[in-house]
Amino acid sequence: MKKTFKIIGGIFLALIVIGNIVKLVAKPSYENSIEAQIKRANRNCPIPVANGIGQVSSITLEDNSLTYRIDYRPGHINIDAFKNNPDATRAMFYLSFVCLQAQGSYVEKMINELVSKGIGLKVLVSDGTGDKLASVMTPEYIARMKREVNLNPSEALHEALELKLAIETTGLPSQIDEGMVMTGMKLEGNNIVVSVDMSEDIYDLDIMEESSTELAMSLLNEVNAGDPELGALFDLCKVSHSGLVYRAIGSKTNRHVDIGLSSEQIRKGRKTPSQVNIR
Repeated sequence: MKKTFKIIGGIFLALIVIGNIVKLVAKPSYENSIEAQIKRANRNCPIPVANGIGQVSSITLEDNSLTYRIDYRPGHINIDAFKNNPDATRAMFYLSFVCLQAQGSYVEKMINELVSKGIGLKVLVSDGTGDKLASVMTPEYIARMKREVNLNPSEALHEALELKLAIETTGLPSQIDEGMVMTGMKLEGNNIVVSVDMSEDIYDLDIMEESSTELAMSLLNEVNAGDPELGALFDLCKVSHSGLVYRAIGSKTNRHVDIGLSSEQIRKGRKTPSQVNIR
């Protein structure tokens, strides 16, 4: 089970990244110009993201765009999934900014200032092997989305998370271990649900059901012991106020066993790094 969660946790977490860095640019400062605030934010770089899986290497104003450079360690993000879905990726970034208004940041003020000054947003992501992703939001795109997307932060968060999960599941099904095939990842109510087909010749669903509470709590122990990828996944749940459900589905009986933690359990049990803007 841990391997399944580690694979999911290593995928690019846009919401966490935006949560880390937007507050540095947007919060009030004696340096009032956006150019000065960007320089101030860049002095904080590098900023760890996703429990050390990657870092925000720089925050700069380049080619009239507020530009974030994010570098990840090899093997921890699936850049191709995002490159193959550029429109959804760009919308996900924009919605991530909107939803963070609920985190007490100054996102709306920053967006208004970008639009008024004709400054765009650009996110550059490197996977550590030479493959890169560039997601660009022009000033015109930002202004149009601001006019057309009339969502409160909670609704924006839900839509951004749905886009993220839809993008990342384009490569499924995928075998993740002997007798284990990940088949889906979706929002179900307030939970992120990960579906995995389990070979009942190898795994006993009765035993999993009997020990489901212990298995779920062991995940919290793993993440608080410093596992970076599990930590990234739990931070995603925490910032999105979502629970996490691991749904083991029997290959023969189609019976399923849910191993899960509620949003409240994650918020209370997950120790959040100081660099991450999560409440």
